[in-house]
Amino acid sequence: MTALLAEFKEPGALLEAATRTRAEGLRILDAFTPFPVEGLDEVLGLKDQRINWLGFAGLALGALLGWLLQWYPNTDYPLNIGGRPTVAPPSFTVLTFEFAVFLAALFMFFGLLFLNGLPKLHHPLFAVPRFELATGDRYFLMVDVPDQASRRFVEALHPESVAEVEA
Repeated sequence: MTALLAEFKEPGALLEAATRTRAEGLRILDAFTPFPVEGLDEVLGLKDQRINWLGFAGLALGALLGWLLQWYPNTDYPLNIGGRPTVAPPSFTVLTFEFAVFLAALFMFFGLLFLNGLPKLHHPLFAVPRFELATGDRYFLMVDVPDQASRRFVEALHPESVAEVEA
């Protein structure tokens, strides 16, 4: 699959190009900017909520494990010290909370790595000569181009430069 990487000098030009590309029906693979551009998420259609669900799953599993880690020893080998009950929810609260937060953070961290396909030590974008400017002062839009008509459309967006990338 071949993609074109169009370089823009201003964030407004990138946003306009992405809007026109989406309206044309072409698939936008990604956009690269040195800082967040207001409205670009909506144009790109980024609505992925899987990381939130991973965090919730880690939170629930962590709370359950934290509770069971305290409940099982108290019921398997009960000690009556000072008349306290075998299962004492108020004393279980702190460890249950800590386990929940810890596992939620782990699930979200490793889920983020997995969902982003990391670690990726090389990507064809790194071979584009001007791509290092994406962290400085340039804005890039990567568009899937299946035919010559879509290639001409991307070039008609008046980018600073256009580079071909094997996506």
